[in-house]
Amino acid sequence: MNRLIILGLLTVGGYFVWQHYFATEHPIIRLSLFVDEHVDEILGPLPLETEGVIAAPSRTHHLRALRENIRDLQTAAPTAESLRYTTAVHLCDELLQAIEERDKHVARINDTRAKNTVSALATDPSQHKAERLAFFENGIVLAWNDVSRKLKGKIDRRYRQLRELERSP
Repeated sequence: MNRLIILGLLTVGGYFVWQHYFATEHPIIRLSLFVDEHVDEILGPLPLETEGVIAAPSRTHHLRALRENIRDLQTAAPTAESLRYTTAVHLCDELLQAIEERDKHVARINDTRAKNTVSALATDPSQHKAERLAFFENGIVLAWNDVSRKLKGKIDRRYRQLRELERSP
């Protein structure tokens, strides 16, 4: 009898340890964590205070893998849960679109910086270079601000919708 109780306690304890340390979180929970951690970085202002080429930290690989995990669960999910998975997939798509748009704007800034040459007629080459960079980069920044504002609204609405679906029974 004592062995049976000890075995039961070890089994329950082992299960809790496995759940806490080794079990992977549900993909929708991982998506929520991803949004909470990275949405400000994705939709935030472009890093113009740096010199030279701007590196674009892309998180598309992780997000694409997460999207595929959610789609796998969606195919096996009952019809009642299908809307939650569909919403999560749409949120992943919108985040991927935002990352791609940001990468395009960063590439435009890098292209502008690579092509920024000083004119032979310039009296002050350093001032000419700074003015030219400011002119072109400001246009790119304004375009990004418009795009990111629209994307932020879409992403916020979709994320709010997903969270409401998660709360509903």
